[in-house]
Amino acid sequence: MKLAFTLFSATLSFALSADIIDVGEENGFVTLLAGIEAAGLTDFFREPYGPYTLFAPNEEAFENLPDGMLDCLVKPKSKETLTYILKYHAADGNITSSDITDGLSLNMLNGDDVLVTLSGETVYINEVTVLVGDVGASNGVIHVLESVLVPPETDVDAFLESCKKKGKKGKRGKKGKKGKKVKEGKKRRKRGTIGKEKKGKKRH
Repeated sequence: MKLAFTLFSATLSFALSADIIDVGEENGFVTLLAGIEAAGLTDFFREPYGPYTLFAPNEEAFENLPDGMLDCLVKPKSKETLTYILKYHAADGNITSSDITDGLSLNMLNGDDVLVTLSGETVYINEVTVLVGDVGASNGVIHVLESVLVPPETDVDAFLESCKKKGKKGKRGKKGKKGKKVKEGKKRRKRGTIGKEKKGKKRH
């Protein structure tokens, strides 16, 4: 079944001479690209690497994240978690509307799968609506999402709690306080760890 994705397509521009990063810049994916840069993935999504299919959350999607989530993700200490989440938004190959079927399972670059479902001409990725599809790039294709996808192994509440606790401990450590409280803090850091990224596929 081929889907048109015509509702918002007029608002995006693309050129097949531009790679995924270039197309993102041309169409205002400021927060997504900032996250990709913070994770060290900018070159990964540029030519000659690919082709990739990128499910790109729009700016509003990031605005709707829980309070503090975005700030925590772009911190250097959260790079591993950020990379894991961003790679959950990308798959190998050019997956266009003509390849989409109801119930299709896609293996993402972080090693997890997403489920594609259809309702009329609306496409959902893990129940997240695809707003615009088939935005072409020289090294892949982009589909625009209304929300950020969260990998099944990522506990958002635990991540936020861990991020906030680490921040407080860092300040306490700078003041040079020692003893029982510091030891207890080390134990809490271990309990607040989020699962590591699975090994994904190598660059092409």
